[in-house]
Amino acid sequence: MKKFLLGLVIGLLILPTVSSAQIQGDVNPNLTPACVSITHNLAYRSTGRDVFTLQDFLQNQAYLNSEPTGFFGLLTQSAVKSFQSASGILNSGYVGPITRARINALSCASNITPTPNPIPSSDGCANGAMFSSITGRACTDIPITVRGCVPGGMFSATTGEPCPNNTGNITLNSVSGPSSLEIGQTGTWRISVNAPAGSNLTYRVAWGEMDGYMGSSARPLSPDLINQTGTFSHSYSGSGTYNVRFWVYDESRPNISQAETTLTVVVKERSGIDGCAPGDMFSSTTGAPCPSRPIPIPNVSAPTVNLSVNPSLIISDGKPGTVTLSWSSRYATYCNFEKQTLATSGSMSLSLSSTATYNISCTGRGGTTSSNPVTAVFQLTGQSTIPVIANPSATIDQNSLTSSSNRPTLTGYAYNTVKPFGISISNNGGKIWGSGDIVIRNNRWSTTINQELPSGTYQVQVYSNNVLLTSGTLTINPTCSLTSNKNSYNLGETIIYSWTSQNATYAAWQQDTSGRDHLWLPGDKLSANGSQQVTASVIGNPSVTLLVGGYDNSSGTCSKTINIVSSTSNN
Repeated sequence: MKKFLLGLVIGLLILPTVSSAQIQGDVNPNLTPACVSITHNLAYRSTGRDVFTLQDFLQNQAYLNSEPTGFFGLLTQSAVKSFQSASGILNSGYVGPITRARINALSCASNITPTPNPIPSSDGCANGAMFSSITGRACTDIPITVRGCVPGGMFSATTGEPCPNNTGNITLNSVSGPSSLEIGQTGTWRISVNAPAGSNLTYRVAWGEMDGYMGSSARPLSPDLINQTGTFSHSYSGSGTYNVRFWVYDESRPNISQAETTLTVVVKERSGIDGCAPGDMFSSTTGAPCPSRPIPIPNVSAPTVNLSVNPSLIISDGKPGTVTLSWSSRYATYCNFEKQTLATSGSMSLSLSSTATYNISCTGRGGTTSSNPVTAVFQLTGQSTIPVIANPSATIDQNSLTSSSNRPTLTGYAYNTVKPFGISISNNGGKIWGSGDIVIRNNRWSTTINQELPSGTYQVQVYSNNVLLTSGTLTINPTCSLTSNKNSYNLGETIIYSWTSQNATYAAWQQDTSGRDHLWLPGDKLSANGSQQVTASVIGNPSVTLLVGGYDNSSGTCSKTINIVSSTSNN
């Protein structure tokens, strides 16, 4: 009997010690609870402590392969979407109440050994559960389990928050807007939805571009089921096909289903704005002045090149002489001379010890053109050989080919020419003026057109003994002068602008497209000389520009700046 009692005592002494926590079966003593709590909704470009906490959670869950920074960037957005997809949540990349609750539930579950509860359904969604205990995905039995809210319940059994009073759903009726745009053109889309009473809707759109999210919170709806419309505007900087995605939801009431839809927008290259093709002064559809008037790109022309040598004859006792080779070109981007790349115009000095012939070529978008060859003769003193006659050549100064005068003066160089030497002016209708014989002094020529020419473009041709040496295009642009009846005005006062022009056939106000406050200017086509009244509608120093146009798309501008003050500032 004594042996039995001794054995019983020893047996009791060696039994393992059991803690009260282990008996309850609630807490794992080897883990320290570390539930992740994100207190604010987060989106792309959010910053702060909550973002850092979110990134730390995503990194621990192997969704984010970078260190936390506190900035919600593209990598974080992609990680959030992956987490949402895996959790059965709409992968919008937006961290709202549902996503925050899922993060909190997962982080707490990793530190708590839950007491087994009966599972009333095969999908693992117990009454009041937000997520399935079997699959981990969001429970979709909305009428029974909404954040712990049962039908008729006043407060959530899981969060303690008040339960919503109605269980209607959000319905997206339509999205109206353009399905095609041009680059830079702004489109506007309107979202029409039906939502339950008391909803506080949030609209969200992804334009199909990088960083394309845009949100807009609407005011709470009135107590009745009503129609609510959200409006978004956007423009694209590149052509292509974009899938635009719209969401409508109520973050404060996750029991109400969210709605979404997708549409396709095709963006094409810009072909003209409101009937304004490049180079147009006025819209072909409305007749209003175009916002800006780009200078028309001329047709690609073959380069022209002129080459001359001076002097063309050197008589020497045997010592080498020096000649100057000069060239000019049009429609060229570079020139070549004996394997050297040269500018499109210029001159160089060359040593001459024997008669030599020179040539130069110039290249542009229209191809490559070679000049006529020029010859420099080297002759020894007393040499009886017959000298070689150098080829005649001429150039036109480029700066003289553009003028605002309708009687312009043309100038240039001439070498080795014979009489008669002169120029002719022509247009599409043929020759309209000829100079007669021009006197050449020190290889320079100059002549003034003594016939009045309207604004436009003309062909200039230079001849020596009826042989064409060179040609060019003369442009005569219109000019204007703009004045106002005084320099300072009160707000709302009438401004009288007056203008005069030369070589112009019409005038028009150049519209301000900068986006700054500016005067409202009529869009009518105006006479070349006249006046117009405008209301002083903005405070400051607005400047207006008048554009005058002539034939062949020639144009000019003039501007005027005035001062406008509030009528009370002068009292």
